[in-house]
Amino acid sequence: MTHPASPRPPHLTPQAYFEWEAQQDLRYEYFDGDVFAMTGGTLPHADIALNLASLCRASLRRCCEDCGPVRRGGGR
Repeated sequence: MTHPASPRPPHLTPQAYFEWEAQQDLRYEYFDGDVFAMTGGTLPHADIALNLASLCRASLRRCCEDCGPVRRGGGR
């Protein structure tokens, strides 16, 4: 199902954007006075993001344990 675009002024102040955005059904992004509609997230997208974050965290944790200042004798 598609939603019709809500009319908006071509350029908004941050305060005007927050007031306008609070009345909208869809999510929007504000950048330099312009407003852009954002897509909604999906469960597969959330799964991918969580999996990537978990892999990065595990890799960084191993790296910090192997190469951190405590291992090099400068520990605190």
